[in-house]
Amino acid sequence: MHPVATQRRKARFDRVRVRYEAHLAGGELTAAEVLLRQLLALSPDWAAGWFDLGLIAKLRRDWTATRDANERALALGDGTSGDPAAWNLGIAATALGDWDTARRAWATFGVELGPGEGPIHSPLGQVAIRLNPEPRRPGERRVRVDDAERGTEVVWADRLSPAHAVLTSVPLPESGHRYGDVVLHDGEPAGSRELADGTGVPVFDELARLVPATHPTTALTVSAPAAADVDALLEVVTDAGLRAEDWTGSVRALCPACSSGEVHDHTGGTDWQPERAVGIAGDPARVDGILTGWATAGPGRSWRA
Repeated sequence: MHPVATQRRKARFDRVRVRYEAHLAGGELTAAEVLLRQLLALSPDWAAGWFDLGLIAKLRRDWTATRDANERALALGDGTSGDPAAWNLGIAATALGDWDTARRAWATFGVELGPGEGPIHSPLGQVAIRLNPEPRRPGERRVRVDDAERGTEVVWADRLSPAHAVLTSVPLPESGHRYGDVVLHDGEPAGSRELADGTGVPVFDELARLVPATHPTTALTVSAPAAADVDALLEVVTDAGLRAEDWTGSVRALCPACSSGEVHDHTGGTDWQPERAVGIAGDPARVDGILTGWATAGPGRSWRA
């Protein structure tokens, strides 16, 4: 191309790029995408532009478009491990159930999952998941459960791959989630929590619910004179093959800094509260009998729905 034409093309590219970046920063994703596609028409081998196109699709939760754009970005990149296009490709492929592509993406990024076919179930340890998080970027689409926006909550989960996990907590009903839900999550930590042994683990923001659980949640109020009574309740529920959670003990309202970072104790400790909010995941027809047995086995125990 003639040097003058090249200079004009570059000048036009730079002008459009300034406008594109302003729209993207403002969360105006439709306008940003129009301008980004103009940039890619001017420079079709611009790997960073294809990554951005995938990012816009990710913010919209358009997983097919996310996958396709990041495939192109990877093909144009330098092939080094740790390429963020590989990570977003892995997320999109996981959302779509495209497990061959997901495995290839994680291997390209540098995550070793071992050989296999079909859904990925690699035990990557316990993490915390922020359900229904507030959007962190302008224009980002909120998680919707059953076509509705739900309450935010941080729960425990077992990670199945770098991008999805199964919930091991019993979430509050207002979250719209259940024990056993399989959720898609982002890869950038958004805070941390401590396991019972003091080990710190990251909090990942949910991106979507992939597989709804079949375990309905029964919300109850129980009277437990001492902590040992709650421990006994959790034990009998577990022995019966169900899952229970003492929401009074596990759910805390946090300041914004604690929610998105490390949790600090602002309370200075609290006295035992005999009246407890409890959630039980499992067949509701079995709950009454389990609770009746627990209540009659100790003085002062009672429950109500």
